[in-house]
Amino acid sequence: MIRDRLVCGINNPRMQRRLLQEPDLTYDKAFKKAQSMKVAAQDVANMTTETKQSPVNIIRHKGGFSKHDDHTTSNVLDKHTEAFRPQLRKLCEITAMLYVKSDAHPRFVRPHSVTHSLKEKVAKELDRFQELGVITPVTHSEWAAPIVPILKGDGLIRLCGNYEVTVNPVLLIDSYPLPRIEDLFASLSGGSIFKAGPQTCGDSAEHLYNLHLVLQRLESAGLTLKKSKCTFEVSFVEYLGPIIDTNGLHPSEAKFRAMRDAP
Repeated sequence: MIRDRLVCGINNPRMQRRLLQEPDLTYDKAFKKAQSMKVAAQDVANMTTETKQSPVNIIRHKGGFSKHDDHTTSNVLDKHTEAFRPQLRKLCEITAMLYVKSDAHPRFVRPHSVTHSLKEKVAKELDRFQELGVITPVTHSEWAAPIVPILKGDGLIRLCGNYEVTVNPVLLIDSYPLPRIEDLFASLSGGSIFKAGPQTCGDSAEHLYNLHLVLQRLESAGLTLKKSKCTFEVSFVEYLGPIIDTNGLHPSEAKFRAMRDAP
């Protein structure tokens, strides 16, 4: 069929997979979807190129940072105060695009009940999101997912959306291979100084330079860290379960003790 020839002639495997997952795919549908996906892919490529060529270089020049300079953790952090701003920021230069199956129908799910002790916190967080422009009130919608408030260790809440009951089942998802835990551990081998947060390791000069690059990248993307959750320039770090230090991997004593002392 002409439709099948069109799909098979596309030189992008991801586009092919998306189109082949579409039920009742006609030639017109295949042509329009292929066009829209090609435009979206080009937009993402353009934004990625702009991000690499502009924001990162600007910050690097302003910071005047070199691996061979004499730096301390304190002055590296002072150069990157934007990365630790308490105010919520927006992700820069990236537009998310979601593709759903052609036979998907909108789902409107009523809100879950919220415990009385969290109602005031949920209301305040929703007001805060609205003031920051994260959410916008609407009078009607065909799609609606319930929120799930998660109580954090500091007593505040994190608002999450339960999209498993609405859009997730009908999404066309790219299958991206996640890195294996063994590869992540191997990338940290040989380090003697570590930090908890976005991971870096190495000797003192290399560690500080890596720290600078990570914070620089976060700033250029509009992302922030919570400083109270970060530790810097330590001899070991707990990462994805095990303890990592200059001698390698070790089991976490706290987790081992919990299993050993379990009734």
